[in-house]
Amino acid sequence: MPLHKKLAAQIKDYINEDLAKNPDLQKFLAAVNSTYEEFEQPQNSSVAQTKVSSNTPNTINIHEIVEISFNTLIANLQKAVVLFNESGNVLFVNNSFSSMFYPDFKRNQIFGTTIKNIEEEIFKLIKRQETKIKFTACLIDGKESRSNLLIDLKDARILDCSIIPITKNLHYIGQLWIFNDVTETIKSREILSENKKLTEEILDNIPADVALFDLEHKYLYVNPNAIKSNEVRNFIIGKDDFDYYRFKGMDNSKAIQRRKLFKQAVEKKTTIEWLDEHKKADGSSVFMLRRFNPYFENDELKYVFGYAIDITELKHYEQELLTKNAELEKLNAELDAFVYSTSHNLRSPLTSIKGLVDLIVMDEVSGEELEVYIEKINTSIERLDSTIYDIIEYSKNSRLALETSLVNIEELIKNGFNDVAFFNNGNIALTVEADIKAALYSDEKRLNSVINNIIENAVKYYDEDKLNPYLKVAIKVTEQACEIIFEDNGIGIPNDKQEKVFEMFYRHSNKSFGSGLGLFIVKEMVGKLNGTISLQSTEGVGTTVTLKIPNEASSLGILDANN
Repeated sequence: MPLHKKLAAQIKDYINEDLAKNPDLQKFLAAVNSTYEEFEQPQNSSVAQTKVSSNTPNTINIHEIVEISFNTLIANLQKAVVLFNESGNVLFVNNSFSSMFYPDFKRNQIFGTTIKNIEEEIFKLIKRQETKIKFTACLIDGKESRSNLLIDLKDARILDCSIIPITKNLHYIGQLWIFNDVTETIKSREILSENKKLTEEILDNIPADVALFDLEHKYLYVNPNAIKSNEVRNFIIGKDDFDYYRFKGMDNSKAIQRRKLFKQAVEKKTTIEWLDEHKKADGSSVFMLRRFNPYFENDELKYVFGYAIDITELKHYEQELLTKNAELEKLNAELDAFVYSTSHNLRSPLTSIKGLVDLIVMDEVSGEELEVYIEKINTSIERLDSTIYDIIEYSKNSRLALETSLVNIEELIKNGFNDVAFFNNGNIALTVEADIKAALYSDEKRLNSVINNIIENAVKYYDEDKLNPYLKVAIKVTEQACEIIFEDNGIGIPNDKQEKVFEMFYRHSNKSFGSGLGLFIVKEMVGKLNGTISLQSTEGVGTTVTLKIPNEASSLGILDANN
């Protein structure tokens, strides 16, 4: 509010601009101003008249009233105040100054002492020498205002000191010292600062992405786990995800998604959680579980806390668990089918053998008829042996680890063909084309079983109506892989049965006399070899089987597979 003109003139003469800005002095001036205004009004009050008449009957001594008001106000300020004249003598001290520096003296006993005396008393209480030096420097240069000089005392108090020169018509006429006990304020700030440091230390080192956002979704804080680059972290403060993706030259689709989720969390006043997938340069994925958690105080949004944790390993474990569950379900189904079909395959030939033996004994069969019965018994025994052999092969494949060694793939194919060529009196012609650029390393026993089974099927199911039945085998071996293509012109497989040929106990032809485990075991073995097998067939035309397996040379440390 505007000051009374007389008071304003006095301020201009005696108080400089820096002193006039002091909050305590402004309070005092406001009180003095009201006094001026009061005595400018007509003196109708008997109280006012009584106060005036105690001095002079006809004149209001405004300056005396101001002085009394000033002394009363300053004397009772919580801040310690001492006023010196031009010569450095104490003109005035208040109660707070007396109790702060002269607890054993009365206030009026300090009047008349000098700046030097006051300085010595204060120095007795100051803890550090460097603080004394700073304080002395302010006194030497005492004709300039000094403020916010912190003085730490031996009793652990901390004082905020201001030294304000007083001038009249630009001439120095004294100075005012103001001391404020800021111990609790400083301690509170230190505690807050320590808590802030501790919080930031925790957030900076926590193994999670942490960020703090303002009401407009701009970053207030982001920890190093979220953004590792100091440059980018400093850049992002005060900016949003759109700025970040623009800075990184990336698509902003995720920024759009996050803004939508941010608004949703704020509007619903609830935590929003979502799964974020990032594609790495190598094609693998990183999965982050992210959350926006809005913080409200008295129903007013203060900030939004965002954090994310890397759950990539958890997702991998989850996927592994799903895979293992699927495998377990598959194994359970196969076990059920295996038990049922195996019991049937084992009992059926045994039943046939028992029946034939009973006929021989009961009918006393002899001669050619006996030979027929014996042949049928032999066929049943072969079926039984085939089933038992396949069961053993299946068990060995499931149970035994891979045994990698050097493989002569051409020799395996030729030997496998020679073992079964007699099935059709040698009518099928074998041709082998090999493009071998590297030595092949694999599990020879498993690979041999796979090749023998495929060749056996090609020979067994040849087409008797064709003049030139054949089996063509094309081999290609590189340092990375081996591909073998088996092509025959046999009876072929109907389209609706091709998907089932690798199933357990499946027989697709009337010519099938085996256990039905052959191609099922082939597929399981190829899986063990980390390879793939596929089949293409046309009924009446022929079948092509493609086998691909990795060359394990590199895994054995053989860099040049040719050597």
